[in-house]
Amino acid sequence: TDAPPLYYPWLVASGKEDIEVQDWTCARENDEFIGSWDGEKYPQKRTVTFKFNRTGPLLGGPPVANVEHTQYCRVEGNNKCVLATTVRMQGIPFADTFTVEIRWVARRVGLANIQIEVGLFVNFSKTPFVAGQIRGGTTTETTKTQLDLFSHVKGACTKFSGEDLDEDLDEENASVADLYDDDNTNGPETCLVCFGGFLSKLFKPKPHLDECSTP
Repeated sequence: TDAPPLYYPWLVASGKEDIEVQDWTCARENDEFIGSWDGEKYPQKRTVTFKFNRTGPLLGGPPVANVEHTQYCRVEGNNKCVLATTVRMQGIPFADTFTVEIRWVARRVGLANIQIEVGLFVNFSKTPFVAGQIRGGTTTETTKTQLDLFSHVKGACTKFSGEDLDEDLDEENASVADLYDDDNTNGPETCLVCFGGFLSKLFKPKPHLDECSTP
């Protein structure tokens, strides 16, 4: 595509360092990538790595953390796009006990609207004694990060469409449905963050994400 990159400039603007955004890899025909967490099939996959200065509640360990995003993308016709991201970290306490799973789902609504839903899940492979603290801090920080990414996406869409978008989203109108059971840290851990509403007159999805040629 001739469209300018979006993810790399956002990471730079967010203060990340040593950023590497790989090109999308297209799966072979009838051999799609399987999402490491959701088990769904995706025709495209890439890896994003960067470093950031830590500011979270668990400040033991080195001041800089290494982050790896494994991203999967699937475009369904001209009406739906799914982006799933598995986040792994090194350099923070208990980083080997959990990953963060994030899913963006964009759906076309009518002829000139797109609805965006974003969900996150803190996936513990082991349950440390600070699981609740990790879960709470991760939910808060990831909500802020995804709202910022949403604003960046909205700005890019505004430039693309040439029209202003009326909806301004912030933490106050991002609804967080916390379904954690505080009395059972081994139970289901689900937190849904919905950046609700509609974005008016954004853009027609480019077909290039669907057009992976067989290597």
